[in-house]
Order: sequence, then structure tokens, then C-alpha cells
Amino acid sequence: MRDVLSRLSIGKKIVGLVTITLVIMVAAALHSYLRIRLANRAVVDLTETLDPVTDCVDNVEAAALEQELYLERVQRMAEERPLEPVQIAAETALYRAKLAEVDAQVGRAQAILARGIANTTSKNEAVALARVDTALQGLASQHRMLHQQGTKLLEMATAGRQMSLSMLRDNIESQQDEFDSALDGVRSRIEEVEQGSGRALESAESGLLRLAAENFLLAMLAFLAGVLVASSITRRLVRPIHTLRDGAKAVEGGDLGVQVLVSSADEIGDLSKSFNSMVRELRVKEQIKSTFGKYLDPRIVEKLIAEDGQAVEGQRQVMTVFFSDVQGFSNLGEMLTPAGLVNVMNEYFSLATEPIVRHQGVIDKYIGDAVMAFWGPPFTDSGSHARLACAATLEQFDKIEELKRRLPELTGIRKAVPPVNVRIGLCTGEVLVGTVGSTVSKSFTVMGDTVNTASRLEGANKQYGTRVLISEETHRLAQEWFETREIDRIKVVGKSEPVRVFELMGAKGALSASRFELKHFFESALQAYQERDWQRAQASFEQCLRIEPADKPSEVYLGRIRTLISTPPAQDWDGVWQLSSK
Repeated sequence: MRDVLSRLSIGKKIVGLVTITLVIMVAAALHSYLRIRLANRAVVDLTETLDPVTDCVDNVEAAALEQELYLERVQRMAEERPLEPVQIAAETALYRAKLAEVDAQVGRAQAILARGIANTTSKNEAVALARVDTALQGLASQHRMLHQQGTKLLEMATAGRQMSLSMLRDNIESQQDEFDSALDGVRSRIEEVEQGSGRALESAESGLLRLAAENFLLAMLAFLAGVLVASSITRRLVRPIHTLRDGAKAVEGGDLGVQVLVSSADEIGDLSKSFNSMVRELRVKEQIKSTFGKYLDPRIVEKLIAEDGQAVEGQRQVMTVFFSDVQGFSNLGEMLTPAGLVNVMNEYFSLATEPIVRHQGVIDKYIGDAVMAFWGPPFTDSGSHARLACAATLEQFDKIEELKRRLPELTGIRKAVPPVNVRIGLCTGEVLVGTVGSTVSKSFTVMGDTVNTASRLEGANKQYGTRVLISEETHRLAQEWFETREIDRIKVVGKSEPVRVFELMGAKGALSASRFELKHFFESALQAYQERDWQRAQASFEQCLRIEPADKPSEVYLGRIRTLISTPPAQDWDGVWQLSSK
């Protein structure tokens, strides 16, 4: 027997143990159910018999009481005056109708008792129900005698025989007492049946308690058998399972070099082999993620791995696209060796990437000294991408200052280090995001008019002397957290529709008093410019330069105004400025 059990799989052993336990428990439950059902059926059958019989007895009593009321009413009327035949006939008809009603109720009760006697399995209960039937017959007999006396009283009342009427009334009261006694007898017999049923129910409950004790004993036996078999199986399972558990904890802690010993040929052995195989696969995937995470955003790597290397189908999403370019890079490149230039650019890209990644942005690519990145679903929340992009953009200038401080060390140039700065363009709108490329080379990127506009806005900084230009939609989504000023309405190269562009000035509440005053006067000047009020616009822009002499956008507008004054625009001029270069 032991050899047979040892050859069984763990699953079969467990299934066998569970099956035996369940069979014992089902048998006990079925036995309990049948006992309880039997007791319940007896109570229900008796209730279905006694309750209707009790109702019939109540109806008999009510009918007899109504007859008594009829007689009293007739007697009072007869004592006052001789009764009319019509009155007597009406009362007699009502009185006799109650006899039929009583007979019907008694007959119905006897029929119910007969069914109860036929259905019951208890001899004592059948005898008790038969006694109720006998009492009902006596009750019916007493009622008929009472009815006869009442009929005589009605006849004497019709004849006006007062003396005889009084004597008959005494007889009726005596007969009424006997009827009440018979009625009490019926109720007493019904009560005896109910008491007998209660005793039977108590006996059944005692039996159910014994049954519960038997079921508990069976459950304990099943439990002990299960513990013995489970202990035998557990002793053989615990050691390799502990080994697997320790291996899983090691993997959870990042140790992908763990391997577990395969010590059996059963399911645990198969599980150990699968565990080792899984760890090898995780090790390979981690190496892939670690390697390609340096070339692609780790989130994109995870998405591509999740898609089993298949191309991610293009989807349309509203995103914020970022383009930056290093101002002065060409001059710096001319002064450095190729290796030195690569060293500087790697340092710059490391510094520039940090705020983008920290604010959940995705680096799309590095193009020469330019950086392209984007924010939006599924990598960031749909309601926060513009805010995150603006926050990362402002931090870019802190990183540029850090780069400037380190340039002498990185380049070996101590004097006359070329000025280095960064220009950034942000645009929010619908893009196509997904995998593009050939069968041998692919790229996960974003495409569309929004991307092109972001690139053009980065270039437009050169014409306005600004560092960050953002689109109208970016401004709308981020204005709650950042200070901006509208710069112009322009047509960028490659687009026919004009766009409103804004300068990102700083975080909300972080502007100095002079910069906030500049923002106010510039907005007033721009409005006057768009309304062709050249004198007011010129005065306001000049005020902007008095506040901040190096404000390049004000200088640009003053140059335009001088041209527009000397050469007025056409009547349909809408204030839109066409950019001539990228």
C-alpha cells in the first residue's frame, strides 16, 4: 500500500484525501438533513391540520353567537309588541342560515382531520386527532339541539305566548351552557394534540442533538485522518518548498544568480526546474533592459518587452512635445577636439536629461546638440503633461548654469570660454505615438504637426531673443502653475495657420517685482500693437525697456513699429507675423 501511495502524484494524494473527507462530511450532512426534514415535515403536517380545524371551530362559535343574538333581538321585540309575520320570517331565515354554516364548518374540520389522520406516521397523533373528531361530532350534536330550542322560541314569539317564551328561554340558556362545554371540549382536545406534538418535537430536538454529536465525532475522525496523511505528505514537501521560497525571496531582492537544487521527480521537481528556467529568462530580460535602457527610455523598453518585441501600433494622443538646442555650441565645437566635444555633450545631455526624467518625461532622441522629449499618456497623466513639461523646462536653465561652471574643467579652457545657453520650444497637441521604421530597424517616437511646431518654436526663440516659447494650448493647460506672457501671433515655416506663442517666464508667484511689471506693460503694449495704435504701443514697449533694458522682445517690436509707421500695413492686416526661417 505504501509503495502504491509513493508512486501517486501529490495532486492525486491531496485529491484522494479531500474526496474521503468530503464523502464523510456529505454522508453526515445527508443523514442530518433527512432527520431534520422528517421532524420538520411532522410539525408542518400537524400545523396544516390543526390551524384550519381551529379556524373552523372559531367560525362555529361565531355562528352560534350570532344565533344567540338573533334570539335575544326577537325576544326583546316580542316583549314590546306583537311581531309581524314578515319580521318573524326574516329573523327565522337568518337563524336557520347559521345552522347550515355551522354544519359546513364542522364538515370541513372533519375532512381536514381525516386527511391529517391518513398522513400522520405517529399512532399517538392519529389517536389524538380522532379524539378531536369525536369532540367535533358532539359539538355538532349540541348545536343542533340548541338550534331546535331556538326554533321553538321563534315560533312562540310569532304566537305571542309570553309565558312559554320565558320558560323556553331558560331551557335555551341551559342548552347554551352545554354547547359551550362541548366547544371547550373540542378546544381541549386540540390543545392535547398540540401538547403531544410539542413533546414529540422536544424528543426530535434531543435526537438532533445526538445527531450533532455524532456529526462532530465524524468530523473529528476525518480531521485526524487528514492530519495524519497531510503530515506524511508535508514532511516530503516542506524541504524543497522552503528551498523554492528562499530562492523566490532572493529573486525578489534582485539576486538573479540564484539556482535551486532539483531533488525529486514529482511536481516539486518540475516546479524547481521551471523556477530555474524562469530565473534564467529574468536574467536575460534584465540584461536587455539594462542595456537598451541606456538607449531608450526604460518605460519604452518595458512596453516593447511586454509586447513581445512586436511593433506598438500607432495611437493618437494629446501630448506636450519638447525641443531644446544649445546656443553657442558651434563656437564651442570649433575650439575642442572631437573627444573633448563628445565629453562636453555627454555631460550636457546628462544634466539636461535629469529634470526631464524626474518630471516623468520621455527622451525621444538626441539630435546633434538638440534634445527631443515628450510627455503624455501612457507615460504620464493626461491632465498633467503640460505642467510637468514646463517644470522640467525651467530646471533646464539651472542645469545650464551648472554646465557653465564646469566648462573650464571639462574643456581645459580657462579663458574666453564661449557663452553657452539653451533655447526651448514646447507645443501641446495631438500626435501619433508608436513604433515606426523598417523590418530591420525601428524607433518608438511621436510624429505630427505638434512635433513640427515645437521644433519651430525652439527656433523662433532666436528671432525674439527669448529662451522658452510655448504654444497656446501649453499655456492654457499650465497657466495655473506658471507665469507667461504672450509674445506674438505667428505663422511658422511649413504652417498656414497662425499660432499664438507665449514666453514661459517662471513659476507662479516666483517673478520678481520688475519682471511682473514688465509682464504687465508688455501685455498692454502688445494689445496696442495689435490694434494699430503705434504711438501707444511704442511708448509701452519703451517703458518695458526702461524696466528691463535687455528685454529682446520689446526691441523686436520697436523695430517692427518703426517699419510699420513708415510703411503702413494693408487694411486686412491681422497682426500675424510670418517667420522666414526655421
